[in-house]
Amino acid sequence: MKPAVVAVAGLSIALGMSIALLFREPARKRGPEPGWTAAARPEPAAGPSRRTAIGAERAEPPRAAEPSARGVDPLWAQKNRDGIRALERGELAQAVRLFEECAAAVPHERVFQHNLAEALARLGSEEWDRGGTAGAQSAIARLRRASELAPEREDIARRLAEMLALRASEEGHWTESSGHFDLSYDGSRDDLAFRTAEILDVLEGAYLDLTEHFGIDPVRGGRARIRVVLYKRAGFHGATGIGHWAGGLYDGSIRVPLEDLGQERAQLRRVLRHELVHAFVHEAGGRSVPGWLNEGLAQVLEDTDPATQGRARDAARRRVLGADLPALEQLAGSLGSAGDEAAIGRAYATALLFVEFVAREHGDRTPFAMVTGCRGNGGPATAFERATGIPLAAAYDDFRLSLAR
Repeated sequence: MKPAVVAVAGLSIALGMSIALLFREPARKRGPEPGWTAAARPEPAAGPSRRTAIGAERAEPPRAAEPSARGVDPLWAQKNRDGIRALERGELAQAVRLFEECAAAVPHERVFQHNLAEALARLGSEEWDRGGTAGAQSAIARLRRASELAPEREDIARRLAEMLALRASEEGHWTESSGHFDLSYDGSRDDLAFRTAEILDVLEGAYLDLTEHFGIDPVRGGRARIRVVLYKRAGFHGATGIGHWAGGLYDGSIRVPLEDLGQERAQLRRVLRHELVHAFVHEAGGRSVPGWLNEGLAQVLEDTDPATQGRARDAARRRVLGADLPALEQLAGSLGSAGDEAAIGRAYATALLFVEFVAREHGDRTPFAMVTGCRGNGGPATAFERATGIPLAAAYDDFRLSLAR
């Protein structure tokens, strides 16, 4: 299957696509289930994997505003300022509480309503990304209210519509659960009959492996089980609005088009693992992990077979051979928006090869340290320099020189 490109547009309020988990029906009874056979090894991809996670490209969120001093009691003006500071610190629930008080006390002040809409939208987005049925329901409720408070905010209305479409896409699905995952799928599909335990086993094995790589256990850390939604290809594209080149998406849940499990087992293994890496990256590093690090690490970790890993690496090198590689800053956003098909392919290839270079030359823990560093003020560059003693830009220059040798 051809590697896939998924471009997820950023919103001005920094909202990410995520999951809607309202459709749980009892799991049907299953008989004995065949295992994943040793012969079902992943075939090498034609080029680097190209699937995009949430948070890959974000526009700057609008700043909350101060009200006009005229006619506003200083008490509420101060609470509004406190709400703005809470919003800027990422204390979203506190910001919502403070703006709620302001809007209730001075209902005619549009600035208070707009600030409350902004805080509700950001908090709803965070709940959406964290997963779980209750979180998705709360996120939709918050986005509805935000849209009512600020009807001119097209970005909020658009995100709400996307959430509702994703929720509707699972209507009538079965849900089966394991320790760390909820698997949502059309129970009438013959290719999935008596085989869903195989998929959950693959996911659980990948989860255990990635907890060791990242040093975190997201579900034990308090988030809901990770939702994995399987669609027929047309259903996937209809739900996400993404083109027919898409091979998978992480948007707070893992969403994968799967036409026939029997024919796509090897590809499904890689896609599931790739998207699960994005879930761990988001948990460890938040929304500000740059695209090159997010996608590079997902490509490095998606395949555990050394033979196919080597072929993917060789294919990536061929893609960038003789090319004028972009500056690292140009790869900070969504790699799916890097340009035409060739430019996108080079972007993903560059991300894969650079993350491999960093691990090889500067220690295999360094990419994970950079992910964690995205939660701090310094970001990945500061984390890299702290771990290695050299600037990240210098390492990227070394990497580009290494490709010419």
